[in-house]
Amino acid sequence: MKNFALLRARIAGQGASKPSLSAPDSTYQWSSTALNAHRDKINELGVRKFASDIGSTLTHFYSQDKMAIK
Repeated sequence: MKNFALLRARIAGQGASKPSLSAPDSTYQWSSTALNAHRDKINELGVRKFASDIGSTLTHFYSQDKMAIK
């Protein structure tokens, strides 16, 4: 139960008692979300911030996956 209480205490949100995703101490921390779309957006914001912090530019690579039928 302790672990569950710890995780619940780390749920981000609005209000003084809730952690903020924009707080400086949460810059490079992991996030767990219920939806992949939310995780993808958080990752996108994180890599942009990281690139900016280290003075780098992002390069996007796209893949086209194909399934070979044998």
